[in-house]
Amino acid sequence: MLSGKSASFGDTDTEPESLYQEWLKKHKEWFNAADLGKEFTTKLSAIKVNKFLEKHGYIVRKDGGWIPSKLSADKRLVRDRNSSTKYGDKPCVELHFDLIPLIVDQL
Repeated sequence: MLSGKSASFGDTDTEPESLYQEWLKKHKEWFNAADLGKEFTTKLSAIKVNKFLEKHGYIVRKDGGWIPSKLSADKRLVRDRNSSTKYGDKPCVELHFDLIPLIVDQL
């Protein structure tokens, strides 16, 4: 556990994993596209997140909204959130935090 104003991670090869594990403890598990986009150093809009996830096969366009692809549903990376009332009756999804390292690797 980190304490004080600074921390030493020792071997820099393990630093990203340590940082990621600390991040997991502080953040929620499921996001919408807008909130997930805010988690990156270079902020991504919800549109960019959705287009990226569509391009890489994680979500599929349906009835003006988004649904999980078979791949992402099987891996529990994306789940159906039923419909959005904010933008009309369109299907929408929630994105698991495990997508973050996958997106970072592909940016």
